[in-house]
Amino acid sequence: MTLPRKEEILRVAQQLFSYFGFAKTTVDEIAKAARMGKASLYYYFASKDEIVEKVLEKENQLWEQKIAQAVDKEHHPLHKIKAFALARIQSLTELNNISRVIREETSKPDRIIHKFRKKIMTQELATVKQILKEGREKKIFRIKNLEQTALVIISALKGLEHFLEEKFAAPDVEQHLDRLLEVIFRGIKYYPRKDNKTMLKNKHQ
Repeated sequence: MTLPRKEEILRVAQQLFSYFGFAKTTVDEIAKAARMGKASLYYYFASKDEIVEKVLEKENQLWEQKIAQAVDKEHHPLHKIKAFALARIQSLTELNNISRVIREETSKPDRIIHKFRKKIMTQELATVKQILKEGREKKIFRIKNLEQTALVIISALKGLEHFLEEKFAAPDVEQHLDRLLEVIFRGIKYYPRKDNKTMLKNKHQ
């Protein structure tokens, strides 16, 4: 089935952005991949920025759906947090342009990129806050500030994700994620005070 011209332009643009990045992909290349002239492309989109924005909107909708579906399948708040984190990792391997927006550091952030980074962070905070709120209402979590706690969790997950994806296979990613969540929600076990004194004493001997 042949896609409408506008959808075909977005399809090929999505592929090109995924492979080469937003900055390196030109309107001429998009038009060529869509088998049309540059002037014809401008009939459907006013600029390359508009194409970038539409592609990111499309991927962001899929991103939201995948995470919402994963979270909604779980009932316990802790399991929902884990589902959120796993869905996030898996989605970023499939949605290359959203992944590029989140992970690429640029010296001069593009207006559209900045807009979507902010939008995604707002979405993630809202999702995690809702899970934490549910856990607090069910007496599972003892949390005073939902916003700060959600930000800490998202920051910790982001810090772990890149490392895990580089170093470990999928089953190991889940295992390490379990350990991180255990630290976040149960804390780090500390030595009794007398043991701390002994350790300090031995250190200075």
